[in-house]
Amino acid sequence: MTAPKIVVKQIFWHRSLILAAVFLLFCGAARANGLIITNGEVLDQNTSENTVSVKFDLSWQNGWKDGVNHDAVWVFMKYSDDDGKTWKHATLALSGTNPAGFYKGDGTSLDLVVPQDLKGLIARRASSGSGPVATTGLKLVWDYGLDSVDPEKVLSSLVVKLFAIEMVYVPQGAFY
Repeated sequence: MTAPKIVVKQIFWHRSLILAAVFLLFCGAARANGLIITNGEVLDQNTSENTVSVKFDLSWQNGWKDGVNHDAVWVFMKYSDDDGKTWKHATLALSGTNPAGFYKGDGTSLDLVVPQDLKGLIARRASSGSGPVATTGLKLVWDYGLDSVDPEKVLSSLVVKLFAIEMVYVPQGAFY
């Protein structure tokens, strides 16, 4: 009596596998939205405050912001003091929207929002709109002192990389 139940489960499993395969065949490839960080540069070391500026250009396609929702880019930085064998998260200097010392760049008007954990920033349109986003000369401030980095290595031997992930803001609330 238990054999028919096992056969039914096997048939169901095979059907599920076939449906999943068919679904995957007809799905388009997931595509990023042309998100690019270029011209990254570490500059303006302040040894009295243990900070350094990191300048870069940021662009992506199909950016948008309406009265409630928006897309944005999460930008964060990693550094290595052993030629790339290990990587650590960089800690930014200040939190808030457009913190002092940070620069929103030239081009599409952006807001830079740094959360309290200081481990990256959200770059988002400053006002409603849609279309490509292209901003040059954005600047963030890295507090390498909080990361216990040797000031002598900051401009000479550290390997620094910027990363970006496109995101969408959806406000908190009930969803159906």
